[in-house]
Amino acid sequence: NVKQFVVDVMQFRNDWETNGPSIPGITPMMGHERLLRFKREYDTKQRKWDQYRAGEELFGLPKTDYADLTKTKKEIDLLEKVYVLYVDVVTTVGEYKELLWHNVGAEVGTMRAKMAEFGEKMRKMPKALREYEAYLELKRTIDDFIETLPLVEALAHPAMRSRHWTQLMGVTGRHLAVTADSFHLHTLLEADLLCAPP
Repeated sequence: NVKQFVVDVMQFRNDWETNGPSIPGITPMMGHERLLRFKREYDTKQRKWDQYRAGEELFGLPKTDYADLTKTKKEIDLLEKVYVLYVDVVTTVGEYKELLWHNVGAEVGTMRAKMAEFGEKMRKMPKALREYEAYLELKRTIDDFIETLPLVEALAHPAMRSRHWTQLMGVTGRHLAVTADSFHLHTLLEADLLCAPP
């Protein structure tokens, strides 16, 4: 069983290196799904390792070391930090984008505080994670949202008049029905406010 397990661990490591969550060219969401799959597989292998170690101790056999399994566990734990935060940020930003426009003004402070909290968590991450696509995408998402918030806050201000909105629609080339009950923040963000010409 131990001999077969050594082979299984080697195959698991090879699969991690060729199809794992950190290979280039995959989206962060794909990486997150792969991480979850490999984490489940690792947990199964860890249980077997515990059983075999107990058997080796019981019969006084030399303990088999599984360096590839230990190495993969460290990488799983490291990547989990960025992927857990990535999913949290994407979910939170998605919820903010679904806010009805007439509620946005009251929520801007909360949004700013939450984005600052996410930014702080990201800055505390190990440097080894900074080359991964998920980290870069995470940074872009947070930075873009933080950069957009002052514009959103200004547009949500009661001093905004219909002529200002008409002017903004002319600049962005988008129809923005801000007075409609169904107007959501995402509709405004889709107008690419940061890219609009001055």
